[in-house]
Amino acid sequence: MKLQKTIPIWMMRQAGRYQASYQAIRRSHTFEEILHNPAVAAEVTLNPIREFGFDAAIIFSDILMVAEALGQQLTYIEGKGPLLAPALMAEPSWQFQPQDFQVESLNCVYDAIRQAKLGLGETPLIGFCGGPFTVACYMLQGHSGLDMRKIRSWIREFPEKFEQLLDVITEASILHMVAQVKAGADLLQLFESSAGQMSAYEFSLYGAPYLKKIIDAVRAQTSVKIALFCLGIGHVRNQVLALSPDVVGVDWMQDIGGFSHDLPSNFVIQGNLDPLDLFLPVEKLGLSVSRILDCVGKRPGFIFNLGHGVLPGTPESHVKAVVESVHAYK
Repeated sequence: MKLQKTIPIWMMRQAGRYQASYQAIRRSHTFEEILHNPAVAAEVTLNPIREFGFDAAIIFSDILMVAEALGQQLTYIEGKGPLLAPALMAEPSWQFQPQDFQVESLNCVYDAIRQAKLGLGETPLIGFCGGPFTVACYMLQGHSGLDMRKIRSWIREFPEKFEQLLDVITEASILHMVAQVKAGADLLQLFESSAGQMSAYEFSLYGAPYLKKIIDAVRAQTSVKIALFCLGIGHVRNQVLALSPDVVGVDWMQDIGGFSHDLPSNFVIQGNLDPLDLFLPVEKLGLSVSRILDCVGKRPGFIFNLGHGVLPGTPESHVKAVVESVHAYK
């Protein structure tokens, strides 16, 4: 990897719908085709590095490919998002076992990593996986726009069945993460995007134990650093820190200065520009960036990122402006 002389920056969902280059690719490829075509997925992965100068790439894939590999049919409906069939809450007879997941079924992801690495030079590549709770919620409901009231009610009615599902997803996620490292990923990130939908008690039951199992197992088999991003981290911050990820992602709702002050020096902190700020006039956007940098820019071990993913319609020039501002910070 290259020696970093400036604050490093990458953005969650940095490759995707807001980019003209991505929209051009979508005119000849569906979303599913991109995910399953290593050459095209690698090209989409590389474009943000070429266009904006990010300090890391993240492989273009989807957290729900683990669900697909477990046997659910995964499709993407334009304007609506992913669809998983059958929705498990509507199919009470379903049974999943760890052996249902065959890591070879996701070779398209690992081949995309290998091909992307060829074009990255010294720029590191991030592999990723969804947190078990988040993936399980999608598998239960079968589509995006999660109705957490219904999902949480189902979990309370069938806790043992839910824990069985979490166990299977966890084992599959470990295999998937390790395989990404073997393919060339330099760092891994876990996305528990539904963490904020759990109470602190529920997180202690359905979040932390499964995330810990993944982190511990991947560490035992690889030497890469592991980042953990839990959206809505505030009420479970201590539980997240107890998992000892190498990098802690901070969402846009948190005070990153206070978070950094309370964080032991052995943690790297990552975050946390509000994705909506990328729509501000450049001058006001610059103030938002400066506010974060003034809080944590001097901290040893800081990665500038968003507090969630880049939103559709984000001006590309604003993304470029943020990268330049972070790199220019002294």
